[in-house]
Amino acid sequence: MTLIKTTVILLLSILLFSCKGDDDDDNHIAAAIISSISPSSGPKTTIVTINGSGFGEDLSKVQVFFNEVEASVNSVTDTHIKATVPARAYIGLVSLVVNGIELTGPEFTYLISDIRVSTLAGSTEGYADGNGAEARFNQPNGVTLDENGTLIITDTGNHKIRKTTPAGVVSTLAGSTQGFADGAGTNAMFDSPSRSTVDKDGNVYVAGNLD
Repeated sequence: MTLIKTTVILLLSILLFSCKGDDDDDNHIAAAIISSISPSSGPKTTIVTINGSGFGEDLSKVQVFFNEVEASVNSVTDTHIKATVPARAYIGLVSLVVNGIELTGPEFTYLISDIRVSTLAGSTEGYADGNGAEARFNQPNGVTLDENGTLIITDTGNHKIRKTTPAGVVSTLAGSTQGFADGAGTNAMFDSPSRSTVDKDGNVYVAGNLD
């Protein structure tokens, strides 16, 4: 009987020691954390170092996002990740996915470096449909974009709703002389329309003066 008790105790001791060893191994797997980023601002293509711990060294298991726009990851160590700021990231939080676990870091301030101004359509004040500079507007106000890339322009001074294609071709979508009238195209009349918007089905909604 003593031999049996001794054997049972020995087996229990081995089992407890084994479980404790497994727990110790689990505790050595530290959760990844972000402590800081450097620099915290810059234009596209800036190389940002993300400091922290628990990142590992497997490049394929790490993703970096600037304001939800995915960046290129250049290198990974357990304490540092280097990533390239993507275009049009704008201002937002830096986040990581490490081994399937998402981490949120500090905010990165995106600096716009490419500013280019050009005239798509329009010339002197007036009213005319046409291509590019042949077109004329009078106090264009609200501008919105439909799903095809066409600009919908509220031409307040001409009491019309105009549209401009990505190629700069301007035409009148709706409206004629000043007034108020429902109808299709130029049969409609507006009184100094000020804003417009387009829904997902391509319907245009106009805000104007009803007096």
